Amino acid sequence: MTETIAAPRAADDAPPPAQRDPGIEAQLASFGLAAHQVAWRPDTPLDEIDAAASLKNQARLEGKLDREHVDALALALQDGAVLPPLVAYAGPRALLVLVDGNHRLAAVRRAGRPTVPLYVVRQPAPGLVDFMTRTWNAGTGGKAVAREHVLEQGFALVDLGYPLEEVARRLRMPVTTLGDKRREREVRRRFFRVGVAGADAIAHSTATRLNQLQSDVQLKAVAELIVRAGMKLEQATDLVRRCIEAGSDARALAIVEDAQRAYEEGLARLRADPHLRAVEPTARRIGRWLDSIRKAYLSGKSPHVLGYDTADEVARTRGLLADVQRAADHVLTEAERQIARATR
Repeated sequence: MTETIAAPRAADDAPPPAQRDPGIEAQLASFGLAAHQVAWRPDTPLDEIDAAASLKNQARLEGKLDREHVDALALALQDGAVLPPLVAYAGPRALLVLVDGNHRLAAVRRAGRPTVPLYVVRQPAPGLVDFMTRTWNAGTGGKAVAREHVLEQGFALVDLGYPLEEVARRLRMPVTTLGDKRREREVRRRFFRVGVAGADAIAHSTATRLNQLQSDVQLKAVAELIVRAGMKLEQATDLVRRCIEAGSDARALAIVEDAQRAYEEGLARLRADPHLRAVEPTARRIGRWLDSIRKAYLSGKSPHVLGYDTADEVARTRGLLADVQRAADHVLTEAERQIARATR
């Protein structure tokens, strides 16, 4: 691959002069930076930018550039496009380190431009560089950041001491979403720390309930019983409540042991009684339910027989079925592939 992309424009057709960007300046001001703390440099030589340090500083956690995106930007530059200025600060080696614009910098290099317009933040306060980098990459335009990375960036900012409400606003997500995901991350880390077997099987809503248990001893015992017994949210919530009310690890563990015993006894009765049906696979239960709905519909009975009383209930189920359809397409395609492979 050549170093630059051949320009389709005339050789003597110079790029348009760089212009200040009011949007970027407003964003810089929103970080509490005064005008004298930001310098506008419309023609910064590329060799004054530390590209390696800039890539390490970007909020995209995998630390790689999307080459197709770089090529698209480079071709756009050759066609006369004007890209937003970069944002940087002076690094420890006196070179500039980017806060925002790694893809644009790579595109400028690919297009063969010798300089790039940028804003330089002078002597940013400790923690501000990370705040600006994560906010810019996760909350503004440019090359999109995966949602899980945006959340990790938000967690890092909160861990640095920034208010949850401010971080959520910067990342353009509801504060309740960021708070819920952060609580789930905390309990998942606790699962790993105390060695909960099968913790990945615990649903998000159940995991956040478990975080109410202050004792790691109780957490491990309750979580492993939930996994083993396949408890639903209501059952798990009740067990957590009773353990909290127990007041001590010893009493809480006794409650867990009673619940474990009841589960095992019920399982033993199920296995011993030939008249009790084994639990059907989820796919078959869904199939039977849909078939019963179809038959009720074809019989011409009232909507109440179908289980619906209001239009909102119908709309909600319609949305759920659309989600199920999308998931089923993937699951059934994979099932067909595995069945075909097994019968070869």
